[in-house]
Amino acid sequence: LEDSDPRIVATAAVALAESDDENDRRIAEDTIVRLTSDGRDSAVAARREAARAITRTTDPRFRQLLIPLLNDPDISVAREAIRSARLLDDADLLFVPALVSLLGDRRLKNTARDILVSYGTEVIPTLAFFLNDENEDPWVRRHIPGTLAAIPSEASVAELSGCLGTEDGFIRFKAIKALERMRRK
Repeated sequence: LEDSDPRIVATAAVALAESDDENDRRIAEDTIVRLTSDGRDSAVAARREAARAITRTTDPRFRQLLIPLLNDPDISVAREAIRSARLLDDADLLFVPALVSLLGDRRLKNTARDILVSYGTEVIPTLAFFLNDENEDPWVRRHIPGTLAAIPSEASVAELSGCLGTEDGFIRFKAIKALERMRRK
């Protein structure tokens, strides 16, 4: 756990996380927290390894440790965290708010959108919430219609149709474009 190679540290933490001993699991959690919370540029590799390690644990308490990594300032860490979120395929939609916020990042929006779409119709109410929240970042809101268009359903059509009366002309345009894309498919 104190090795200089983050791969070894992460691997040891995963092994302890799968132990029957609660103390071992607590040590594993503390280790992953240490790796994820080191914001120095020199710790980028450690944060990437932590994101990978979280996918190899079965204890649900480790999943929440992935959330800050989704918004990591280093793009390689954020991408690794997104890949990990996809692998976890969390049924309780734990990562949805963080993934929605990534729709506003041009470097990560396509990857985040793919995962959101993979959740299917279950994610539509959450997407609708962010779409209709006028306090949400406008660029996040403007990318939600395209995400809804990739989830063909009556609920998506209803949410997109609801955008046609919005004050934001760009969201209206995106909603019309999304509805047209759904109709063609």
